[in-house]
Amino acid sequence: MNRKDLQKAIGLLDAEHFRKSYINQVLGIKVIEMTVPEKPASSKQRYRISGIGKQLLEKLRDKGET
Repeated sequence: MNRKDLQKAIGLLDAEHFRKSYINQVLGIKVIEMTVPEKPASSKQRYRISGIGKQLLEKLRDKGET
């Protein structure tokens, strides 16, 4: 998904706040990854769940938390 779609999905309006408080945080702990990491500001930039993110989701599902 692109940033705008992710932001809309969780109901946040301020793009800067969303980027700093959400996108950068989960990128930092490698839960999601950029599809075009060499161009972070690209209009073609999208985000996907990383291998670590998939493992985390699986653990949460196993615990019945999702």
